[in-house]
Amino acid sequence: MKLIQTICLAAGLILAHQSLVFGQSDSPWTVQTYTRTWDPAGGRPFTYEGIFAYAQPEGETGIMLTCSERTGLQATIFLKPTTLEDAFAVRRRWPTGRKVTMSVGEENERADGMMYDQPAKTLQSMKQWQAARVFNSVVNNTPIKMKIYKVGRRTLDTPPIDDTFRLFINNCPEL
Repeated sequence: MKLIQTICLAAGLILAHQSLVFGQSDSPWTVQTYTRTWDPAGGRPFTYEGIFAYAQPEGETGIMLTCSERTGLQATIFLKPTTLEDAFAVRRRWPTGRKVTMSVGEENERADGMMYDQPAKTLQSMKQWQAARVFNSVVNNTPIKMKIYKVGRRTLDTPPIDDTFRLFINNCPEL
């Protein structure tokens, strides 16, 4: 296991990220623990811990699933190749909302807003069902089909689950 330290400021979020990396070196998944401190304007800061699973095949789009008792299951979709370090890079812009219609396998299409960071080309789930669909696409090894307002259609193939991803499943209190 290796120790990684990263500090990230993004839209009022202070992410103090000190984590242990779990899993096999040949896995497409990186699973790590994290600690976040949220400092809302005019509010009291609070800290919570969680775990995330990140996968991005070389040169392709990727995903990150995060899980904590405080925020539940959340998903981030990377529409362009992004390193794990870039995923936690400082963002100085507020993300905008984008209507995203999403389907996985035989599930009916469903549409709702997601946070969209245009320079980074990332989508962040805003609703629990969005993160659940991304998670289900991984577990069922089924592509995610999306229609993203002002971006276009995208299909995301997710890596299959393995022992490393099972560490995420077994340590996510919301699953």
